[in-house]
Amino acid sequence: MANNWAIVVGVNHYEHHPERKLRYAVQDAERLGDFLCQSAQFESAHVIRCLGEETRRGEQNYPSCSNLIRILNRDLKPSNIGQVQRLWFFFSGHGISRNGRDFLVPSDCLAEDLERFSLPVDEVIAAMRLHQTAEIVLILDACREKIGSKGKDTPIGAQTVEVAKERGVTTIFSCSYGQLSYELESLGQGAFTHALVEGLGQFTLPFQLEPFLVRRVNELHRAAQKSVQQTPKIQTDSTAKAFQSLLPDCVTDSDVTFLIEQAKDAELEEEFDEAKRWLRQIIEVAPVASQRRAALKAQDRIDRKIAGQTTPPMPAPTVVPIVEPQQRVEVKPKSTPPEPQSQNSIDRIPLESEKKIDYRKLRDLLKAGKWEAADKETLEVMLQASNRKSQGWLDTDSLKNFPCKDLRTIDQLWVKASNGHFGFSVQKKIWEECGSPMNYSNEYKNFGDRVGWCRDSNWLNYSDLKKNPLHSPAGELPCELAVDIGVLRLCMEYLRGCGGGWIHFLAQRLANCSTQQS
Repeated sequence: MANNWAIVVGVNHYEHHPERKLRYAVQDAERLGDFLCQSAQFESAHVIRCLGEETRRGEQNYPSCSNLIRILNRDLKPSNIGQVQRLWFFFSGHGISRNGRDFLVPSDCLAEDLERFSLPVDEVIAAMRLHQTAEIVLILDACREKIGSKGKDTPIGAQTVEVAKERGVTTIFSCSYGQLSYELESLGQGAFTHALVEGLGQFTLPFQLEPFLVRRVNELHRAAQKSVQQTPKIQTDSTAKAFQSLLPDCVTDSDVTFLIEQAKDAELEEEFDEAKRWLRQIIEVAPVASQRRAALKAQDRIDRKIAGQTTPPMPAPTVVPIVEPQQRVEVKPKSTPPEPQSQNSIDRIPLESEKKIDYRKLRDLLKAGKWEAADKETLEVMLQASNRKSQGWLDTDSLKNFPCKDLRTIDQLWVKASNGHFGFSVQKKIWEECGSPMNYSNEYKNFGDRVGWCRDSNWLNYSDLKKNPLHSPAGELPCELAVDIGVLRLCMEYLRGCGGGWIHFLAQRLANCSTQQS
């Protein structure tokens, strides 16, 4: 059995802050602990339950600050428990941020001395990361509720995301930044943890699990007749991690079906290296022998295709006509073998530019999945192509007359790198489906909702966007032009709202360029 460990913490009772008492945090920790033991093959002795109820005060694993530090830094240090495959930390209770640092609030916390009696999340991550080869999952079902001076505290999450990503930790949040996590009396449990345990029984790939959690949590709130906003989030440190199972010992049929579909799609697109990565994952985790055999056969088939692409064909035989000896003539082959082509299709896109702009940096950023950096580079090259770098923004004339070759190059790079999820042409299609709005109307707010720039008619900050094709709505990027530059400027000049001017002109230019191309 794999050497997997988990710490599950639930805090109902706050000794010095009875007004912060919770009802179902302990039940949340118990339920996840049971799932890990019964369904995910964790040994019972390896699931450490720290249950914060008043009746448990004095127990060895009661979730006081000192006990949690002892468990993390001493009991579970590598020299004590050996090489660990998976290490999970689950916390259900209150969480806050102060002076830019995130804290989990244990049972014995004093709000007026937070730094001394709370558990910094970065220290939790550091202690877990001592297990250098372990796959680490941090789950926070924290209310993100402010304690003490509201002027000093902010919701938990921002620092945790940054530190976890840097340290290679997968984080699962019960709600998005600035929201609250709710308990439901009808369930006797928190909505998030209830959905999480349900979800892990169906999906163990973060890419599939996150949308399930969002949908299921909202369903639970509607069933309880609660009109609240709670949007769970999963953050992985890389795109690849979003497609890797959180719990390989309980991979589901849905997981394997998804992996098979991705492998087939990649093979059809002749992205053979990518297809083989999917197939290797199927071979590692598929619980059914026939699925593993099919994946091995697919690997052999792809290897033959690759060999056929890269091995030069045999040269044509020399043809010697039957003539008199003095007339003997050698006929050379008519053509030489073709040069092998790159297997990465984004490399095949010609980087054409009417203004002699170098698009290699944009291509490489997109190819590496560095979406936010690519978004900023997109604005930079568009300013160069429009000769408006000194102004720092694009006006209507520059959008109406943007060079066609450059616009097509930028759009094709985005569309190809994101598998059709991002790009100006994707935004254009959605904008047209919303009625091509030109003012701050319900249709334009619908467009904003569709591409993920607003939520419930409230426009988001750029930092709130997901900026990842695995999690973002279609058309969310590119938007450095739209959100930070174009919208702000063009709204002031034309729309008196958060508006469609820039997308109207860009969509029109895309259509004109397409006509010119044909």
